[in-house]
Amino acid sequence: MNFVKSDTFKKYFVPGIVFQSVVIAGGYGTGRELVEFFLNFGTLGGLITMVCISTVIWSLVCAVTFEFARVFKAYDYRSFFSNLLGKAW
Repeated sequence: MNFVKSDTFKKYFVPGIVFQSVVIAGGYGTGRELVEFFLNFGTLGGLITMVCISTVIWSLVCAVTFEFARVFKAYDYRSFFSNLLGKAW
């Protein structure tokens, strides 16, 4: 599979996949949260809400996080949170 080895895949898709796995595993581990928050408006309403609102919000959080890390050159946990929290670190 040549696509998996390409720089495009590593540069654009791998960070998103890693971010998604952290968010999904930590926040939606059981699936019950999906029912509680998204399916109150029925199946179609829940799907639209998940796709539109959640995707946009998590995409923005991911983009801001990566940009913050790039600007401060904080590519490890300690330096990232040191820059993020400032004196509270």
